[in-house]
Amino acid sequence: MNAISTILRDTVSRNTRLKKFAITQNLPRFERTLIQMANKKKSTARIPKFITYEEEALFWDTHSSEGFPEEFKPVQVKFRRPLRIRLAVPLEQPMVRQLENIGKERGIEPIAQARQWIIEHLAPTQP
Repeated sequence: MNAISTILRDTVSRNTRLKKFAITQNLPRFERTLIQMANKKKSTARIPKFITYEEEALFWDTHSSEGFPEEFKPVQVKFRRPLRIRLAVPLEQPMVRQLENIGKERGIEPIAQARQWIIEHLAPTQP
């Protein structure tokens, strides 16, 4: 393995090392240019504009978003709290059975019946 390939495989401060190597070794201009070209970051492809959803789906079926790092930017995501909060209400067994029987008569689950009663009793009264 020659000195150039040793330096090229090292990615830590690669640009600085290559410039110093090219200068200290008195390399011809052509070889220095090759080293600089090898050091340049490959340009990333751009995501094409799509006409149809099918065309876009076919593209993403055959490509990875990792191939387009400069096309994406980090975003901050805020999550809202759920609109509904579960409430556990301890009930005695006879009350649970009574709630189940009323729910069966009306064709709804016992929990739905209990929710309906709570909403009815806590809903603001309309004038």
